[in-house]
Order: sequence, then structure tokens, then C-alpha cells
Amino acid sequence: MRPSLKKLAPALLLGSALLSAGSVTAAAVPAAPAPTAVADITIPNYGFTGDIYTWGRGKGRAHSTNTGVQPGDIVLYGTGPQNTSTSVHTGVVVAVGNGKITTVEGNASNAVRKFGPFDPTRAKAAGRPGNIYGWVAAQ
Repeated sequence: MRPSLKKLAPALLLGSALLSAGSVTAAAVPAAPAPTAVADITIPNYGFTGDIYTWGRGKGRAHSTNTGVQPGDIVLYGTGPQNTSTSVHTGVVVAVGNGKITTVEGNASNAVRKFGPFDPTRAKAAGRPGNIYGWVAAQ
């Protein structure tokens, strides 16, 4: 079942707001992030991808697996949220089916691109910047 764009729009806005520092790859954390209201959620603007996982954990939305994602969720690539070497990139899940996911990712070859479908348990082998260490639920 394909979600409608109307259902995905809040999640895409959430991902965009979380990554509004201008890059979805690891970057320095802003000293005092300004809150942004998106999809009825007020969140800070983060430049470091690991902070998205930490934010999600504090809200009960983070999962330290590479399975179970749904459209609108944000997947995190690397080995963990500890630092810019271990949390390297994110993607917004736009489709799930037959054990595979499709993501939309910014800063991918200097563009916003769609990737997939690919097996989320083998993301690096599918050409993503790392394996999925976790994800944050959109709802």
C-alpha cells in the first residue's frame, strides 16, 4: 500500500526541519538550536544526525534496529549516534514493501534523491553511506 503524499508531507517536513542546517550528513551541532513546529511537533533544528536519534529516544520514538520502519520514519546510517564518525547520514522512508524500503535523502551527490527499494538490513551493500543503526518514528 502506497501512502498518499498528504500523509507523507508532515514526515517530509519533519525530516526537512530536523536537517535544516543545510545538510543531511554529519555536521557540527548548533550552539542553541531554534525550535521549529512541524506536524504538530516542536523540535530543535539539528545539524548532527545523531542528535535526531537522541531526540527521538527522549520522545519514545527511536528504535535501535534496522527493521520495522514505516513511510515517514527517518532512518539513520552509520554505527550509532555517538559522534560524526558513527552517525553519518539520514533518509526519510517513503515506501515499504516486500522486505525493502525506499528513501528520499538530501545531500546525496549534491542533490535530493530517491534510493531503493533496498533491504534495510543490508543498506551499505545497497550503496547507502552505511548500514542503518536506528530509526525515528514519525508518529
